[in-house]
Amino acid sequence: MFRGTRQLWRLKLDGGAAEQLTTGALESAQPHVSPDGRTVAFVAFEPGAAPARGLRHAHLRLLSLVTGAVDELAQLLGGEGTLDAHPWAPNGQYLTFVSYQAVSR
Repeated sequence: MFRGTRQLWRLKLDGGAAEQLTTGALESAQPHVSPDGRTVAFVAFEPGAAPARGLRHAHLRLLSLVTGAVDELAQLLGGEGTLDAHPWAPNGQYLTFVSYQAVSR
């Protein structure tokens, strides 16, 4: 049985040991490396199973591959498509993401 939370890891091309990039109680997912290769955008989800619609509280974060520092850009309601394919602008200055909002009916 799996224990713990999903985290981001970096594998070395030379076959060396894997390096863990994130830690903590949040589940890190949907990583995307910036065009200059220095930053990873990712979503960190609150732990636990997602409700039926697959949305849960999330944190949009940036990880510096140079310093290891993690900065939080936003807290949002997120899911599988929050950081979709190619979210970075070509110049690395902008990032696109999807945030959801619950609407009562």
